[in-house]
Amino acid sequence: MNGVNYGDIGVGATTPYLKHKLASQWPDYKFSIDGMMVESNPFIIVKGLGPGKFTYVVFASQPYESHGERKRHVWTRLERGE
Repeated sequence: MNGVNYGDIGVGATTPYLKHKLASQWPDYKFSIDGMMVESNPFIIVKGLGPGKFTYVVFASQPYESHGERKRHVWTRLERGE
């Protein structure tokens, strides 16, 4: 997430806050779910959120077939921490 490696994270699990150089509304991510690689759209450029603690909640759909490939939809929700 945004260039920071969080390691393996289980379904419903959380991680401790880690420092990022920049947090934005739309995070840059690349990870695998059950061996299936998913990543954000690298063309989205947004303004940083400024200082503070933020949490990205990541959601993923069940896998589905599209044009002969297995895919998932992935989306995030941003929450402001304290």
